[in-house]
Amino acid sequence: MTKINRLFALCSFITYIDLSHFNTEKITNMREMFYNCSSLVSINLSNFNTCNVTDMNSMFYSCSSLIDLNLSNFNTINVDDMINMFYNCKSLKNLDLSNFIASKDTKLSNMFDKCESLSNLVTNSDEILDEYKKTNGSLINEIDVNKPKKEKKGKSISKYIIHTENSSNDYSKEKNNNFNLHTQSVNKKIKLKPINKIDTINIKKKNNNFNLQTQSVNQNINHKPVYKKDIKEKKTSKTPGKKMLKPLNKYNK
Repeated sequence: MTKINRLFALCSFITYIDLSHFNTEKITNMREMFYNCSSLVSINLSNFNTCNVTDMNSMFYSCSSLIDLNLSNFNTINVDDMINMFYNCKSLKNLDLSNFIASKDTKLSNMFDKCESLSNLVTNSDEILDEYKKTNGSLINEIDVNKPKKEKKGKSISKYIIHTENSSNDYSKEKNNNFNLHTQSVNKKIKLKPINKIDTINIKKKNNNFNLQTQSVNQNINHKPVYKKDIKEKKTSKTPGKKMLKPLNKYNK
């Protein structure tokens, strides 16, 4: 057997698949293998041998519930068709394609089309990176490029780790959620006593007593009105204990 195309196609009820012990050494065609597995949340392809595969067209087409997908063990040196490979994987956030190899002749059109949530992509292929930019270029916020590291065999590896605005938004949401949880826990510890009718009546009584006291104090203090005549009298009043001397006339002598 060399073809397993459409092996799980339209299996919309499956949520988990483990193919870690599946022998795919002689397989050449994986077209539409998981086509429209819309409920598939997790899949284990850790031991997949893809060295002889030539066709991966629409392999994960419309796997709309997938969140994380690690294909770092995939060898795509002979693959010439990856059209629509992750089409409409709208919940996919993390995708590792670190060992994917693509040439200028490899068909990659719409490879990431409608991958609205894809925020972390790891690849070492310029062609795959360019295809990602075609469909999600407006979302790219930062690209971290690690310089090629030389291995003992003389090979070089370069990885593009792409972080988009979605990833930073997710991080801020997590922070806000943690803050809300913290405030909820604080609010639970602080217990406020409800105000009863009796408390409101006592408050009113206290206010009434205070008003009565202030009225009584104001009644005891009688302020007389001040008139202009009183002011003049005060100015002209004679000081006690002093005698006023009359001026001497000629006749009084």
